[in-house]
Amino acid sequence: MGITAGYLGGWVDAVMMRLSDAISAFPAILLGAAVVAILGPCFVQVAIAQSPLFARLARALAMIEARQEYVEAAASMDASSGRIMLRHIPPNAMGPLVVQASLSVGIAILLEAGLSFLGLGVQPPTPSWGQMLADSLRFIDIVPAYAIFPGLALTLVVVGINLIADAMRDRLDPNHVAGGGK
Repeated sequence: MGITAGYLGGWVDAVMMRLSDAISAFPAILLGAAVVAILGPCFVQVAIAQSPLFARLARALAMIEARQEYVEAAASMDASSGRIMLRHIPPNAMGPLVVQASLSVGIAILLEAGLSFLGLGVQPPTPSWGQMLADSLRFIDIVPAYAIFPGLALTLVVVGINLIADAMRDRLDPNHVAGGGK
């Protein structure tokens, strides 16, 4: 969606980005709850909540890449817009999208855990840290470890994924200076 909007521009860009704006106007947890109400509990709510961010990033990258010489060369060789959008722009815009995807995994895990904690996420017998935390509330006074270990596991996984995403950004983004200074 973002590559199409960024490459074609005009009314296509305006319509697609307004749709993206409409989706991103809602908080992720509220949007996830709405998707659960419509489609039932599934993993789709996490993808829908994250889609506007990817659409915006892909649009910006497509707008940059569309001005590059290799795109002009492909167009001069009668490559269709569809071919350019599918075969030429994505490989050159993949670095920032991969980094954003790795950052979004942590957000998606927290969103799913939050929805499951509220009873709106995946349903048993599918395991979920959010459901484990919700179940542990009954025993928090007796055995606090029931809440500590799922919460600790959730924290360690999200922090670990964010550290991996940071390392990927350092490797894939040529404009990023590692360590925060110039």
